[in-house]
Amino acid sequence: MIEAGRVSRMEFVLDTSGVVEVLSAVLRSDRRGRRSKADGVLRLFLLGLQLAITSERSAVIKEAYEVLTNELTLDDQYRLGVRDPRSGRVLFSVNEFYYLTKLINHKLGYGSGVSTVSTGSHGVQVSLSDEQRGQRHDVIRDVCNRLMDATVVGRAGVDYALDATGIHSWSRGRAKPSPSEMRVMLEDSPDTVDVGDGGVGVVDVGVVASSEVVLGAKRGIDGDAAWGIKTAKTGGKEVFFGFHEHTLVQVPALDEDREEAPRLIRRFELTAASADVVDVSLRLLDSLDAPVGQLLVDNHYHYKKHDRWAKQLTRRGIRQVHDLRADEQGFVEYERMRWAGGSAHCPGTPDALGTILRPAPGEKSVALHDAFHEQINVREQYAFRRVTQADENGTQRLECPALAGKVGCALRAGSQAAAVLHGLAIVTKHPNPDGPEGLPKCCSQRTVQVTPPDTVSKLSQVLYWGSRKWDKTFRKRTYVEGSYGCRKNTSNENLRHGLFHITGLPLIHVVMAMVNVTYNLRMIDNWQARTGLLDASHPLVIAPSNIVGFRAVSAEEEYGLSA
Repeated sequence: MIEAGRVSRMEFVLDTSGVVEVLSAVLRSDRRGRRSKADGVLRLFLLGLQLAITSERSAVIKEAYEVLTNELTLDDQYRLGVRDPRSGRVLFSVNEFYYLTKLINHKLGYGSGVSTVSTGSHGVQVSLSDEQRGQRHDVIRDVCNRLMDATVVGRAGVDYALDATGIHSWSRGRAKPSPSEMRVMLEDSPDTVDVGDGGVGVVDVGVVASSEVVLGAKRGIDGDAAWGIKTAKTGGKEVFFGFHEHTLVQVPALDEDREEAPRLIRRFELTAASADVVDVSLRLLDSLDAPVGQLLVDNHYHYKKHDRWAKQLTRRGIRQVHDLRADEQGFVEYERMRWAGGSAHCPGTPDALGTILRPAPGEKSVALHDAFHEQINVREQYAFRRVTQADENGTQRLECPALAGKVGCALRAGSQAAAVLHGLAIVTKHPNPDGPEGLPKCCSQRTVQVTPPDTVSKLSQVLYWGSRKWDKTFRKRTYVEGSYGCRKNTSNENLRHGLFHITGLPLIHVVMAMVNVTYNLRMIDNWQARTGLLDASHPLVIAPSNIVGFRAVSAEEEYGLSA
């Protein structure tokens, strides 16, 4: 039996978010906009889905119906309009829920599974325009955003972690990608051409016969799903058929108490598994109601072309925090400075400091991590001080590290004595002022303005890569990674293949919204139990139950019916 507090809490989420009204306005067949019985059924449908996920770990439509008709107290069933209080008759059928699922996909379908051609007036063939698809997509995003906003409590955050996870389609793909296509997908080649939400085009890299292969084109019964890659349980990559959920989770700032707020899912969106991450990620960021400070991402994001990703973040004032790939190590020479990890270093920086490999994330040896940070500390002494942060083109003004008091150099008067006094490094291989090239600007001017190439600029970070401060910040990506593990746990939301038996992006978005609302509410419960920071009267706080049990009541006892 589901206690009344859990029911009323979800009612609060639905009613304050206004999602029933938003969906009803689109689904309503009465063009005059009048409310109908279907509006009440829609509210029950959403409520039943969330309660079924909470109590049964299932988002199957039949389970949502049975939870409402069998698992709620009779008082709640009467109040919600599930049963007639005089006769006990259930006032709607499960078929009305099934009809709603079809109506949602029919009215709001926008993915590639929606027929691009339909019969218009007088038998003329007309297409679903990009504008219409965009309008439908906007409705679904609005519904999901409203539900996430309705569960936010605690201090508003500015730092976020972003990631994506694979969600299996309920249907099967008709044909798996060919072995050559699979190799391209699993390699995540730098020759991949991003083509937006529609998919990923792969330029010929020697493993495909044609000049271009569009992944995800082989679809199954669910035309909105596609073949893509996800992280396997072993930590590697595997091909699957379905969707990616792109998720934005609030994380505590570096100097913030992690218990000041529960770390909730703030935004999410589903795309076909073959879709590129850039467009959807920028949409998530733009939909937040406050500016983003730092954004923690894995290598798959910063690896994108500079003008599509890093430049877009800079325009929004967002500071990216990311790791480096193995092929992004080593020095790059530009303007006679040595660039590593997106930062400029003194021309005399020792070669041995160019490649500093970070221990694997699962490495337990404290000694290995300490040795890594010690090497990073040495190299960071040679890094130029940023006088101005890089703009969207990567242009920045830098100051010589010797003048900034970080190292000693014979080319900068007085810096060597200061370095010895403070135990700092001494540059031993500085450029020769009498050489054929003379001194570079970075060694003859106090500051220098540079615009490094895009391959360097896209690696730039405000926090120096590998430093302890960077490491402490980057590790907070576990908040978004952990959200996937928690939701996929069979004891929690059970976000696994079989959780839902439906197809179509609009309807799966609705189900995933209920999954993520359930997760957020559970995080609020746990946070409240630890901190007690919310007032007991807050609508999202469930008061301790004093119910000791339930008594089965027969229909004859409740309604005075004859046997």
